[in-house]
Amino acid sequence: MCCSAADAAAAAPAAAPAAAAAAALCSLQQQHRSSICCSSSKYLPSSLQQQQQKQQPQQQLLRSRLQQQHPGYHHRHRRQQQQQQQQQQQQQQQRQQQELLSSSSSATGAPRSIPTPTPTPAAAPAAAAAAAAAAAAAAGR
Repeated sequence: MCCSAADAAAAAPAAAPAAAAAAALCSLQQQHRSSICCSSSKYLPSSLQQQQQKQQPQQQLLRSRLQQQHPGYHHRHRRQQQQQQQQQQQQQQQRQQQELLSSSSSATGAPRSIPTPTPTPAAAPAAAAAAAAAAAAAAGR
């Protein structure tokens, strides 16, 4: 998916700064993936540990440059994470309510209605889809 900085620069000479930023971001992502695979320092040889320690300031510098060149990147990424967390929390609450509803209806023989919380406007489509799926699952039983 990622290309080298030389390939990107050769393909679009006018977009060299953007290509360099994309290559830097790609490099950071690859290093991040490799650091996840071997994050425990006791498994790393000392030379690799030293290399990673040398690369950390470079990575921080690249991140700060990327954020300066693209100031909306960090906030957009944080906003997406917050929306995903809200959706996951709402889905978990709905699952818990559905389990409670199914356990109470099986114990008493009569379905019990549980009020659903009003979702935030940003998560309304996901909540509506989850509610429709829960209703379809309940109707299928």
